[in-house]
Amino acid sequence: MKKNKEKAIFILIVILLLISRCYDFITTYLYTPDLLNEGNPLVVYLGFGWTHLIIITAVLLVGVIYCFYLDYFKRDKIITENKLSFKEFVPYSYFGRDEKIIAIFYKTPKLKPFLRWLGYTITYTLIVVGFMIGTSTTFLIISEKYKGIYNAKVFIATMVLIALFFAYNFFRKEYKYYKKTFGK
Repeated sequence: MKKNKEKAIFILIVILLLISRCYDFITTYLYTPDLLNEGNPLVVYLGFGWTHLIIITAVLLVGVIYCFYLDYFKRDKIITENKLSFKEFVPYSYFGRDEKIIAIFYKTPKLKPFLRWLGYTITYTLIVVGFMIGTSTTFLIISEKYKGIYNAKVFIATMVLIALFFAYNFFRKEYKYYKKTFGK
């Protein structure tokens, strides 16, 4: 019974991810069918059109869903150390060995923990950001007043903060599981 519930929740989250991406694409198309007003870096800096944008997004989504699958169903018990603090736990879970926490910014992690972290962080970030941008684009379509207050830099900063929140939350979730596994 528990396995079926986990599968259902996983499928629901993936569906939310796909809906949020479709919402973003549809509202973007309605606002700027020629992509002249699009802020996506793939369009702005690389000159991608709709076909390239859809293909790249689809390929990346498959990768994100796979990484999320790893996080959701393929948790390895890589930590055998008992009584780690959160500050010690984060690099240990990321590298599989004792490191300083700052090392997560400049050393190469173990692949599977990194993919799990990416899967969790990017999945939830894309869900929130997809609905946020889709709604903002809807307001751009229907409201001239909103166009006057819209600021792309604020949106980018908000997206970065959302991603940082989920990145941190991944380690909190893992630490909670670790504490439950080893006890207090």
